[in-house]
Amino acid sequence: MAELFFFTGLPIANTTDLFLVTYPIYIYCLGPYERYQRALEEQGSADVAYARLMLLGSAGTGKTCLKRSLMEEPFNPHTTSTIVSDVSSVRPFGHEWKTMREKLRDKKWRESTEEDELKELARLFESSLSKSSSDVASESSLVSGSLDLSSTKSSAKSSDLDAKIKVLLKRARTYQMADSHVQPFLHIWDCGGQPVFLEILPAFLTPRTMFLLLFDASKDFRERWQSRQNTPDGEVLFGEVVNESTSDLMAKWMSTIHCYLVKRKINDSRCSYFMVKHNIDDTSSSPSLYCIGTRGDMLNEKGKKKVKKQIQSLYEKKEFADLIEDVLIVDNTTSGKGEEEDPSITKLRGAIDSFISNLVVKTPVNWFLFRKVLQELKQNVIGVSEAIAIGKACHIPAGDIPEVLKFYHELGVLLYYPKIKGLTKKVILSPKWFVDTIGKVFPLEKGWSGGKKWYLLRNKGILVQPLYQEVWQSSGIDPTEIIEFLVHFRLAAQVQTKHYDSTSKQYFLPAVLPGYTGDPNEVRPGYKLRASPFVSKYWSY
Repeated sequence: MAELFFFTGLPIANTTDLFLVTYPIYIYCLGPYERYQRALEEQGSADVAYARLMLLGSAGTGKTCLKRSLMEEPFNPHTTSTIVSDVSSVRPFGHEWKTMREKLRDKKWRESTEEDELKELARLFESSLSKSSSDVASESSLVSGSLDLSSTKSSAKSSDLDAKIKVLLKRARTYQMADSHVQPFLHIWDCGGQPVFLEILPAFLTPRTMFLLLFDASKDFRERWQSRQNTPDGEVLFGEVVNESTSDLMAKWMSTIHCYLVKRKINDSRCSYFMVKHNIDDTSSSPSLYCIGTRGDMLNEKGKKKVKKQIQSLYEKKEFADLIEDVLIVDNTTSGKGEEEDPSITKLRGAIDSFISNLVVKTPVNWFLFRKVLQELKQNVIGVSEAIAIGKACHIPAGDIPEVLKFYHELGVLLYYPKIKGLTKKVILSPKWFVDTIGKVFPLEKGWSGGKKWYLLRNKGILVQPLYQEVWQSSGIDPTEIIEFLVHFRLAAQVQTKHYDSTSKQYFLPAVLPGYTGDPNEVRPGYKLRASPFVSKYWSY
């Protein structure tokens, strides 16, 4: 039986499409796996660890403060709210990770730098060459390769890219790596907590993700939830009071994540590309979820135990109970205070370290170089034809590039949607940019004005063609391609209404509609209603 559930009021026939690239089962057993194995044998390989940490929860719960705590940065009571998302690349040097010769064992997590990337490239070359046969593509053979981008529409000249590759490899050669242990890269997504963006983000989930589901532990989790936004000038803006409590939202997110990322057996009709293709044990590639209560400084130990028990009651008898690892109540005000740091923060940081250590995957060295060149482009989106040309310069056969892109898509490094017609020939190099671009059509401020087009969107949920063309025309990607993305993931549906010129295309986006503002026990004409994001039912195979 196929899965069927409802998200933003629209039916989704297949949830797996929302977070990973999937193919018929026979594809899993043939070409992609063979290409991957061949690349490992011919190019040499080294272990690489990539993971994503997603901070989810209602607006104003302290997601950005928790990120600062994990980085051991001083607590900032005036942190501004995240709008849409903030994505950071971090080197989580934890106590479990074996480090390089700089003795990084006791160092804090920090933002990754270009030097980190170059050191990783040097480590990969040294590791692969030390354990591979003589026919492995060597560093010198890569340097001697030429790049032909004459058939692409890239603004970068072929000679410039060719030079970049040579410079990268030359710089990597300057690092003498005494330790070849894996150094992880962790992408932290600090997700905006406004209701509308909670509906967008599931389209970007991958199985290699740890989820931190945040809630305000100082409040009654049965109270109706209200959005909160901290502005840069210190003002606090309170949004709509919705007919949902914190417990409702928590349970909804738990079931939603479970529905997207539930483990598939190999003989199911759909399963993880990594679990099947890369022979990774499914227990190591499964997502992990922690419920994190913030503002622990406002509770005594008895109060913390009570809140923890309440949250546990939300899932302990549910089928997604195994997904939740623990409930932790943290005090972010202790961030950056060394030994005075809240032990729960230390425990959480250690849990993240352990999670990443289970996600090490063998990566062909040329594939890593390919990804590094993509980073050097400093572009948000490129064409697949350009990716193929860059792959050629990195000694990757043209036929292997789609598999390389799928590989990095599931790692969360880039976005590649070969099943969406408008995006088949596109590679999105900056996931954050794409999320932010989509978010431009979702107004947050009260009292804004923008004419009839914006009025229809905010009050009727109708996005008309002139508006999305105006908003996205300078984004670097065709507005119709973004619309196709929204339709593909059931975030929008094409409609025809009498509210606007019938010659213009119209799309219904239920996520932008206001929440229910009436008495939850009494519904009568005049109340504003909104189909909130929810999973009403789903069936597994």
